[in-house]
Order: sequence, then C-alpha cells, then structure tokens
Amino acid sequence: MHPPEPVAAPDDLADGRPDARLSDDISRRIRSASKLGYAETLCRFLRVAAVVFVLFGAIEILAELQRPSGRALWALLLIRLFYGGFLGALSLLAEPARRPASRRLLAIDAASHLAGGAMLGAFAALAPLYEAALYLGGVSTLVFARCLMVRSRWWQALIGSLSAWAAAAVCYAGASPAPLEPAMLSSTLVILLANLALAIYGARRMEQLFSDAIRARSQDRYRLGGELGRGGFGIVYRAWDRHLGRACAVKILTAPGGDGDALDTFEDEIRAMLRVRSPHVVQVYDVGRTDEGRPYYAMELLDGHDLGTIVRREGPLGLRRALEVAAQCCAGLAAAHDADVVHRDIKPENIVVCGAPPDEHAKVLDFGLARFMDAPGGRPEGLTGTPGYLAPERARGEAGGEAADVYGVGATLYFALTGHELFEGDAPLTRVVRQTAEDAPVPSELRPDLPPAVDAIVARCLARAPDARFPGMGPLRRALVRVRRELDADRDRPDRAG
Repeated sequence: MHPPEPVAAPDDLADGRPDARLSDDISRRIRSASKLGYAETLCRFLRVAAVVFVLFGAIEILAELQRPSGRALWALLLIRLFYGGFLGALSLLAEPARRPASRRLLAIDAASHLAGGAMLGAFAALAPLYEAALYLGGVSTLVFARCLMVRSRWWQALIGSLSAWAAAAVCYAGASPAPLEPAMLSSTLVILLANLALAIYGARRMEQLFSDAIRARSQDRYRLGGELGRGGFGIVYRAWDRHLGRACAVKILTAPGGDGDALDTFEDEIRAMLRVRSPHVVQVYDVGRTDEGRPYYAMELLDGHDLGTIVRREGPLGLRRALEVAAQCCAGLAAAHDADVVHRDIKPENIVVCGAPPDEHAKVLDFGLARFMDAPGGRPEGLTGTPGYLAPERARGEAGGEAADVYGVGATLYFALTGHELFEGDAPLTRVVRQTAEDAPVPSELRPDLPPAVDAIVARCLARAPDARFPGMGPLRRALVRVRRELDADRDRPDRAG
C-alpha cells in the first residue's frame, strides 16, 4: 500500500480548545475518499456494460451476414445504442462526486438490470430458436459481471438479479410467438436459481475479500492487526503507529452501500471527535486516507470492555461503581456539549470502561449520530438510535439536544443497575412507542435495595418531556456524586448500635 496521506489535527486543537469546524484541508481529504464503494463500482460497471452491449451489435451483424434470418437488424442495433446511452446516463447519476444517496443508487442499479433484462428478453423472443438461448444466457452474463464488478451488499445484488430476470421473462413471454420448450424452460429455471445464488455469494465474498485485503496490506505509518469491531459504515482494527511507536486503533470506512450517506456520517463522526477534548472521550490522533481512497482515522486504543459486555458478563454493577461510571460519562458529555456537540446515541455499547475497580476510567465513543448545535439545518434523517435509549423527542422526529443525552445516560444507568433495558422484551417499535407514551420504570422495581435518591435521579433523566430532565450534564453529574458521597459517608460512619 502506498503511503497514506495523514492529516494531523488542526493547530487550534493542540491546546485543547474546541474548534467550531473541521479544517478545510481535512474536510477536503475526507470528502475525496469515495472510491471503491457502491457508487464507484456501480458507475464503473454501467460504463463497461454500455460499451460491451453496443460492441455486441457487431457480432449480430456478422451472424446475420453469415446466416440471414430476416430480422430487422437495424432495429436491434438501434435498441442496443439506446440501451448503451441509457446506461451511460445512469452512470452519470451514480457518479461518486454527486454524493448519491443509497436509495438513488439502488434505483439506478435496479433500473439498469430491468432495462438490460427487458432488452435481452425481447431479443430472445425475436431471434431464431437456436439463438434465443444465447440471449437468455446474456442475462446470466449480466448478473455474473455485476457480481464481479460491483461491491454491494447481498440484498442489493439480489434485487438487481431479480430485476434482470423478471424483465427478461416478461418481455420474452410478451413478444415470443411460441412458449419455451420444456427442456429450455427447465434449463432456464436452473440458470435463474444458480444466478440468484451467485449474486448472494458473490456479493458476500467480495465484501469479505475487501475486508481481508485491508487487513493484510499495511500502510507505511500504520501496521494493521486484528479486527476489534465493525459497524454499518466501518471496521476498527488494532494497529501500530510506526512513526510514534505506540499502539492505537484505526477505523476505516468500508460501507459498500450509499457512499454519500456513509461519507457524511463518517465525516461528522470525525468532526465531533476532533472538537471534544476530555479524558472521558476517546481521542483522535490522526485523519487521512489509504491509497485506495478509503478515509480512516486513528484513535487511542482502549484497554477495556464496553459497559454492555461487562454487565452481561458480570451482572448488574454495584451501586457505587455504577454511579461512578455514570458520573464520568457525564464529564465527557459535558465537554462535548461545551463544544456544541450532542452525542445522541448514548448506550452501554458506546461506553468503554478501562482498568479495574476502584480505579476504572470510562470513555465515551462512537459519535456517528452526533449533531452540531451551532450548525444550521443538517442532513435529513429518519428514526436513528437504539430502542430503550432513544429519547422520546427523537422518536417523534425531532433533532434532539442536550436533553437527549441526559435521557441516554439515565437509560444506561438503569441498565447498569438492573441488567435489563427499558421495556425489555417488546418488539423494537413497540419499545419506542412505549418510551414516548409511558413513564419509564424506576430501577428499584427490579432491585429493591436501591435508595430513593437513585430512583429520583433515574426518573428525572427519563422524564418524557425534555424540560423535566436535568438541565445539563453538570447538574446530573453533581447529583450522582452527591449520592455516592452520601453512600460513602454511611459506610464510614461507625456503628453506634449496642
């Protein structure tokens, strides 16, 4: 791998002060890294297919000259030229530079297969019987070429394959003067099933090969090791920084679907993390891109486990331990809010606890859904978040402010104390509806030994109205620390009984 183009954090972040926006240089480099995703490979496939389908017209001319069939050859060539132009137009719409959304890319993918299948099905119907199978086989070639050239998710490949075969079947049945012979029909069905299986396997295999290639190839600065985790947009690897001689974690954008959406989310995550300076928020060391054009960022390597894993492995936390972890999260989120960043996805999986009691250190990570309070407007978004931790106002479609993070901390504290999530057991959508329509339960219902003060804190955090919650992370943290100090005082008070 050629040397990446690392981009250090802007100078105005060196002193720890939050910057109002990401530097133009970093933004330009991140936005330029849109290669090898769904948009790039689909665009390339469409252009190659356009040229190939037009060139195949030359083969038809030669076949007609050697064995005249009486077909209107000019009409077939005209259709091929029209289809080639259609694919060329679609490739322009799929250009990564246009930042196409996932839905647009999927529509372009399906449209190209529908048109290709329809054309080949019509050609098969109008051709002599001995050539019909060749045209129907062209549908297989179309599907196979897409599997090799387009990097996408398996269901996107399946939609394209089904579109091509459905269009071919409809056009052949509508234009053919006679139905397919039983032998040809059965062989066509076998080919169809094989193509569908190939589409699924090919897409999944390509994604795995791409992931393995990233892992196997090393950059000059970062030597990638084992995979630490993956999400919808990226993969996190353990890495070694050769320049600074230290271990770190590197997250690389790998989302195959919807480059525009994935790049926006990835860029916002980096912007948010560069703004926030707190010992309780994971720190970004470096931003850049690989030689393939994949954006990445290097961050501190956390030696610990996320809170969800700890609770599921060890059971509910002790009261003092849970209050301390929650208070540290509040400190990190307070720094984020001071930098005009709202996390909006606080949950146990996004809190890593390092060290061992009583010297544990909590870190907040994953700012992929972060919102910038000083930025007007923003990207349109649907219902994003995790049931059980999603604030009611966000479930209603509102953007959500600091109060949404207060709700997330309350829901996380409830989980840490009880080992159960809010409205656990219901379907995800039902849970969200109940969060907006019902008061949340208090943790003492599952853990009667908890003092009333803890119930009061959790209930206030989980109030359905944002104004009824703690007014910020500072007051919430002070309430948590006060309860912990009272517990410590009770523990240290000598027993005067007897």
